[in-house]
Amino acid sequence: MRGHFEAGSLCAHTYHWTFTPTHAGNPAIVLPVQDQGRLVDLLAIARHDYRVWGCCTGAGQYVGRFANPLPVHDTPYSWLMSNCDGVLPLAKAFFPLMQFAPSIVAQDGDHAWEIAHQAFIYPAERFGLDCNAAEQAAFDRISFEDSE
Repeated sequence: MRGHFEAGSLCAHTYHWTFTPTHAGNPAIVLPVQDQGRLVDLLAIARHDYRVWGCCTGAGQYVGRFANPLPVHDTPYSWLMSNCDGVLPLAKAFFPLMQFAPSIVAQDGDHAWEIAHQAFIYPAERFGLDCNAAEQAAFDRISFEDSE
């Protein structure tokens, strides 16, 4: 599919680009984003630079499948290279739902900290709950493979 990628400040999403399908423009790999079997968005990855990716409508929360442990990816490239194992969060509103996963596997230490903050610590702060307990819960459930 062809379309136009546009950079933007998208504070509610994990991506920084929007994609508009057009008859001309840059070639992109486009995947459906579904919610309960219903198409809600399109995930687009620039064919010539996999670091450029985004969605069309912003309605999708995540792509992927739940598992235990739950692999969480930070880019579509990582998710695709793992045979679409785990999830790729698209909306920051999805992160607190990860609290229900018994075990979470992040890409690396920085990614683990991002998940801890978005899924456990930030919601505790917002609701005036014990942030130390939220941080401990994150440390108990999130792991990552150290590649060094």
